[in-house]
Amino acid sequence: MTPGVVILGPDGMHVSLAVTMARCGLQPTLVIADPYDQHRLRQALRSSGVQITGDCPAGDVLIFAAQDTPADLRRWPLALCSSGAAPGVENCAALCFLGRQVIELGKAGAGPSAVKMATALAGQMGRYPIWTRGDIASRLLDRAARRAEQLMLSGATPWDLDAALEAAGFAMGLCAAQDIEGLDVARQRRKGRIALISDRMMQEGRLGRQAGVGWYRYPGGGGAVIDPLIEDLIREEAHFAAITRQALSGDAIASRIIEVLQGCGRAALRVGAIAPDDYERLTRDLFGTALG
Repeated sequence: MTPGVVILGPDGMHVSLAVTMARCGLQPTLVIADPYDQHRLRQALRSSGVQITGDCPAGDVLIFAAQDTPADLRRWPLALCSSGAAPGVENCAALCFLGRQVIELGKAGAGPSAVKMATALAGQMGRYPIWTRGDIASRLLDRAARRAEQLMLSGATPWDLDAALEAAGFAMGLCAAQDIEGLDVARQRRKGRIALISDRMMQEGRLGRQAGVGWYRYPGGGGAVIDPLIEDLIREEAHFAAITRQALSGDAIASRIIEVLQGCGRAALRVGAIAPDDYERLTRDLFGTALG
């Protein structure tokens, strides 16, 4: 029997999760308190298979948004727990990252029932479960985004950066991938950390492909087109921050991104936060290449 899935919260990450689950044959319910947001998302998701309600229904499995969970679970972006048990780390497994082929699940304190439910959910979605301690995927993505912003302030353009990473073996450049994901989702990973370029982009409505413009433009909903205005924006932010820009080679750009990712990965492996084989699976899923 497929467990019931409930997701609390109207932001981009939770909506994307609900749509992905619906495409995998599950029947997710998105719980949104605000009537306006309910109406807006019912219109946007009317053919997606996602149910939208203002009240939390009963179910065998609940997936909570972090801001609506008890304090001991707020370290996780999402928490998976049994609706019949008192929420707590002892009986919860955290659903940290949903990828194309894997699901990252937090193993710290997860009881046998939570492990069983989380593994079953992964199977229903056709994903391979990776058990970690800590949100490794979000950590990797945030570190890469932080280094990418530094490189762009120093002289790279988004298309320079993406081309360099693709030449180094990445399936897609970071900026193009972030446009698909949505800059609002990337902002959640920052957890309040200031990002000069990305914060300015958000203020100007550059949310990514969903808005028709992000790091690139998407005229008519089509493919990515280089946008000179984003280069002007980056130059302005570098000027405000008193950063002197200079040209960077593709090799230099790629090596600096890979360096920070490898450092983050080695730290996670050193403390046993993820198994080596699972780390390789995760990085291949995130970037299209293994990062030792």
